[in-house]
Amino acid sequence: MVDALATDHARILDSLVEPVLVIDAALRIVYLNSAARERYGSPDLEAGPHYCFATTHGATKPCYSVGMICPVRAVFATGRPSRAIHHHRAATGVFLPEEISSAPLRDETGAVAYVVETVRSAADLLETKEVVEHMRAELDLLRGILPTCAQCKRIRTADGEWEDMESYISRHSSAQFSHGICPACVSKLYPSYEVSHK
Repeated sequence: MVDALATDHARILDSLVEPVLVIDAALRIVYLNSAARERYGSPDLEAGPHYCFATTHGATKPCYSVGMICPVRAVFATGRPSRAIHHHRAATGVFLPEEISSAPLRDETGAVAYVVETVRSAADLLETKEVVEHMRAELDLLRGILPTCAQCKRIRTADGEWEDMESYISRHSSAQFSHGICPACVSKLYPSYEVSHK
């Protein structure tokens, strides 16, 4: 059974739904599974070198040379797995955000011979990140010192106007208000009404 799996590794990798690329130290692609060929096109690896940056980015030079994190280069440098998010060019020409996970493929001596790169869509990750950043921005608007009237509790805006606190907070965050009346105010407004102060 183990021998059958070892001799059938390309078929196993081709069964994966995520693109898998095997890349050498010169950044040449030595293998693409069927999902990678579908995503990036089907370069003839026997016809000459096909570099990962040309195939996935449509670029003429490596991604690290333009300031991007290159997970393949990081694996060769450290011997440890690496991850990054890049915008890769699909076979259709459209650029898509993708999360790249790279891991070392070692030779008999333990040295990194190749890097195995798996790729998955990062659209959901980036959308979640944008939501978190938006929520942080809303919180930042409500942090710090807000100039508030000691009597009526209105807030002075940046243009010097006084705005109702509920209106200000609603406008600068996604907070919503519900209304009730606290026991102290019930006693003050309705002295004949007896209320428990629990």
